Amino acid sequence: MSIPSYAVNSLMDKEKLRGEENWYAFEENIVRFCRGINTTWVTSDKTTKVADADVALDNAIGFVLATRLERDVEAVVKDKYGGWEMYATLKAKYTKSTMARRVAARKAFYQL
Repeated sequence: MSIPSYAVNSLMDKEKLRGEENWYAFEENIVRFCRGINTTWVTSDKTTKVADADVALDNAIGFVLATRLERDVEAVVKDKYGGWEMYATLKAKYTKSTMARRVAARKAFYQL
């Protein structure tokens, strides 16, 4: 399976990842992109390995993601080629637990 051009074009219109400052907006765009092409396993925390049948598609997603990174950020994933591994590496680097986020998460949890 290849990535539909309309999906790639829509992602190309979005801002490149500059780092921590725009990680959450970038992540939202990547999650939407993966949902749009039915590859939610790329952004799933439950994925532990890319299925053999999806390796080529994962590499294509990795190529597309790499084009959406500023030069400074590219160094973070220089040895990653697949989309799943690249996304997981970026998420680990730029998702930080802060007091404000913990308080917001706690409030959301107790409102359930």
